[in-house]
Amino acid sequence: MQVRRLCFTMLICYTVHVRCRQHVLPQLASLDIALADEVMLRVVARLPLLAAQDAGITDFLRTLPFVPTAAGTRKAPSELHDPRYATRAALRSISAA
Repeated sequence: MQVRRLCFTMLICYTVHVRCRQHVLPQLASLDIALADEVMLRVVARLPLLAAQDAGITDFLRTLPFVPTAAGTRKAPSELHDPRYATRAALRSISAA
């Protein structure tokens, strides 16, 4: 059954990019962990193509909990990274040099 779900999921992601966000990604939490990881690896690998078809996909992915944590949970990228801290760290390293 998982193989059929993977084939179906990948078919949707490959052929109808906009529907990937509408139909596949919202169901990510209900998929087996390994299958969800495979789907997300493929989505991230094809992100430029998906973004060309669906301008809102990157904003959607920022809030989608798909990144595995050490605690065994899934978090959204926006929960794990604040670009303001990266900018501050870069500025500190430049000023320290």
